[in-house]
Amino acid sequence: MAAVKVHNARTRSSRLHKGSQHNEKLNKDNLMLLRRYGASLLLRQRCQNTDGLDRSHGCMPSALLRKDLRDGGRRTPNAFVALMFIHLNPSEIFEPGDPQPTITPRRVLLDTGADFNLISHGAVTELSLTKQPYEGRVHSIGGSATFNGTLPLQWHFRSPLSTSSCSLLLHRAPFNVLAAGEEAMFDCIIGRQWIDENWTEFIALVEMNRQRATLA
Repeated sequence: MAAVKVHNARTRSSRLHKGSQHNEKLNKDNLMLLRRYGASLLLRQRCQNTDGLDRSHGCMPSALLRKDLRDGGRRTPNAFVALMFIHLNPSEIFEPGDPQPTITPRRVLLDTGADFNLISHGAVTELSLTKQPYEGRVHSIGGSATFNGTLPLQWHFRSPLSTSSCSLLLHRAPFNVLAAGEEAMFDCIIGRQWIDENWTEFIALVEMNRQRATLA
């Protein structure tokens, strides 16, 4: 009889333990969903209100960026993916207190393994940018791609380093244009040369993204 009581007590204890584990898992899952939804909402609010995206100044999110916003937190954030703000009128000199420059956000991969910068054909078309003829082919682990032009870009990032500065940290560099038939996972890719020359800002961007990823 005592053995039966001990067995029943162990069974109840095991069930309670399993139930506690199940509830704990549900709470963790709910918390993760809440964090992901909150991070997604925060990203939408920042892109609409605080990251310099003034629609009256020609800021047009790309199709890839709009897809990211629709996806919300369903994908694991990549610390090496950032928003670059391309200046559509690079001749403008922006000083503190001046009206916002004409900018547009684009999704960029900071690629330490890339030998040069790339911009997608779609981004060039959407922004009506003028490119110079230039043909070439790039090879990578995932295969190869063709580019058929080059153009200079001026841009800035929103990072702790740039926001603590008195003025925007402007960057200028040439970008090779991917051909129309090439599928692009990003609007732009910034390669090793810029990263080497701007190591401090690169680290600030990656660290900022890494901290945001903990909320997702």
